Amino acid sequence: MYQTKYKIFDIFILILNLMFILLSLYNFYFSKILLITTTIVNITLLYKSIKQKSFFIMFFFWFTYIIYLYPYFFFGTQLTPFMHYQNEYIFTLTLIIHSIFLIFFNLFFKEIKHTDDPKKFIKIKDNYLFFIASIVIMIFIIVFGKAGETIFESGGYGRNLTTNFLNLAIYEYYYIFFLLAVKYSDLKKPRLFVIFSISIFYMLRNFPLVKEYGKNMNNHLSNSKLKKTMVYIGRVDFYARDLDFVLYCLADLPDWKLHIYATEKMDVIQHLKKLTYELKLNERVTFHEPVPYYKLHTEINQYYLGIIPHKRNLLTDYTVPNKLYDYILSGLKVLFSNNPSLLEENEIYNFGMSYEAGNKEDFINKIRLLESKELPEINDKELDWNVNMDRVFNSLI
Repeated sequence: MYQTKYKIFDIFILILNLMFILLSLYNFYFSKILLITTTIVNITLLYKSIKQKSFFIMFFFWFTYIIYLYPYFFFGTQLTPFMHYQNEYIFTLTLIIHSIFLIFFNLFFKEIKHTDDPKKFIKIKDNYLFFIASIVIMIFIIVFGKAGETIFESGGYGRNLTTNFLNLAIYEYYYIFFLLAVKYSDLKKPRLFVIFSISIFYMLRNFPLVKEYGKNMNNHLSNSKLKKTMVYIGRVDFYARDLDFVLYCLADLPDWKLHIYATEKMDVIQHLKKLTYELKLNERVTFHEPVPYYKLHTEINQYYLGIIPHKRNLLTDYTVPNKLYDYILSGLKVLFSNNPSLLEENEIYNFGMSYEAGNKEDFINKIRLLESKELPEINDKELDWNVNMDRVFNSLI
């Protein structure tokens, strides 16, 4: 009934993946190769399950997740709003776990000759243990869950920066166990009563109240600025972000200081530290330890200018980094490279000035101009989620 013709190949790919898993723990570079070998495993599973619809759909879903990882590992771009907790270490660890799961699944997966769908032979029975476990986790989320990038840590995505609706990112986790509880309730009335009683309490606890946009955060911001200080926050790399250029410009701005908050790409950070030393900027460039996202805005509010030194390429020309909105909401002026997407955003929000990417003279001139020029008031109403959604929908109609 089963075919085992792939066994030698499966064992080979297993050994290959395990080798690159170990190397990835040693050096981030090998994570790229691990991603490719993991992709091969996933494609193998798709081929094996081509006659089994249920498995094929599952393997295809896993394949989309692998594709999602490619922009990060090869271009340093995250396709997600959850930036703070996702870094080089987390992405590598996620890939390793995903790879281990796939290679062992592939090792024991058998290709079925006939085309019968396995779901015809599978029937989920009443499982009281699963029901109780789901209920316990639902209650645990209600008691300990918080809005944010991770549901058990305050702060993070959307905290005091968006509408309350976006703040309730915890919903997705609660729904998983809500559906499991219903599935294993066997539709018995007493169990359904328990499920929906807990859910009503959960909805009341998280009822979205109307609050003024950014009100809580702005109460903690200071009007006192460290003059002639610029700050960079976020990811650093060689492909998209041009901090080398900024350091060379800073060498000709003897009265300015630069503060860098970067948590990823340690090889790039070490390169920047070395360049800082070579340009004798040690006393004017500070590399800070990362701060929790919910503290970020009060931390960088002390500086005068936020910078977005993007290079010009297909990737950066059509992306807008999250750091832009962090700068705006922290009350900073912004100096940014002349990428079309950033220029378009500036037309809406009036947050700063652009310079020609790679043009040192233009960068320095714009710095001097920003020292003395008062910018128009930032159009922060446009940052409201509801306003932006209206704008998006109107553009689609």
